Amino acid sequence: MLSKTNAVVLCFGALIGGSVLADHDPAKLSKMLKTDGPLPENRPKIAHVNMGGTIAWKAPSPLLYFNYTGHERYTPAEIVNLVPEVRRIADIQIVEAPPEGIDQVDMPKAAKIIMAELARPDVVGAVVPTGTWALEEVAYFLHLTVKSDKPVVVTGSQRPPNTYSSDAHANYYNAVRLAIDPQAKGKGVLVLLNDEINSARDVTKSAISRLQTFRSREFGPLGSTDADQVVFYRAPMRKHTYMNEFDIARYTSIKDLPRVDIVHGCRGCDDALIKAAVAAGAKGIVVATMGDGWLPEIETALKDAAKSGVVVVRSSRVGENRVTPWHRYDGVFVSGDNLLPQKARLLLALALTKTNDVNQVQKFFDEY
Repeated sequence: MLSKTNAVVLCFGALIGGSVLADHDPAKLSKMLKTDGPLPENRPKIAHVNMGGTIAWKAPSPLLYFNYTGHERYTPAEIVNLVPEVRRIADIQIVEAPPEGIDQVDMPKAAKIIMAELARPDVVGAVVPTGTWALEEVAYFLHLTVKSDKPVVVTGSQRPPNTYSSDAHANYYNAVRLAIDPQAKGKGVLVLLNDEINSARDVTKSAISRLQTFRSREFGPLGSTDADQVVFYRAPMRKHTYMNEFDIARYTSIKDLPRVDIVHGCRGCDDALIKAAVAAGAKGIVVATMGDGWLPEIETALKDAAKSGVVVVRSSRVGENRVTPWHRYDGVFVSGDNLLPQKARLLLALALTKTNDVNQVQKFFDEY
């Protein structure tokens, strides 16, 4: 459980309303640090949809920041109770799920559960704790499929809650703060870690184990959860959530969607992986190319795949800027814009549930 000392530190770092640090009002400070007694009435309801991850693991030692899986887990209720202050700002509705959480592979299942919760008029938003290694993919899939303008905030932690300097407590508390904030409505799925608000479309994990890992490299965060208030500076411009046109009703796992493989481009590589993808039944291939979608050595094999009906997307392994359309590829390959390969794979898989026409798929990549 969170110690009283840590609870005080957390409150100082993540309070809503007026800044206690700014006015040092003893009465206000005492009220905000209060964790016992009757809970406030009419708190906004937030759905807690558990998808596991580091935030739910108990490390066997407070110094063990890695290799902690396989030990005990926190239940969703225990995760909420790690930050008792969170129940004073929101009525957390824990959604029934397996003890280990909804598997990240089951993104369509998670999206449908979230939509069902958000359809309740008394629920104002959802918080989705999950593992950070594939967090950006989970968040982007939800961004593309959840048909609601209510806030969905995906969070996690780099360190288990019972380790020294864990980010779990602040991340969870701030995710709830963000989900209940009216400004978050209509902005699609948001990712909240390390006080920063990022769009699910733009964000990526940039460091394996450091706390400052989730970044929107090219454009920066949308805003932040500061000590005194939630602040936004920009909003997503592409289609998302309530604007989406994808129907996932008959899917449970991303494995149920049309198969899309990712092939890495490099100098000296041959067409073996492309042929293997086609032979395995891939309906789409995303190429993590060099630079601006350059396809030396493998262009012929990709064109052959396209002629056989496989939709090919030119993405880039660089990580910033958009892959521009090349005239010689018009009607042959799709330009993946600035989506990272792992996100282009998800959008292509969803697009293929509607069409395999290259020009129509290109329109999805231009709009989402």
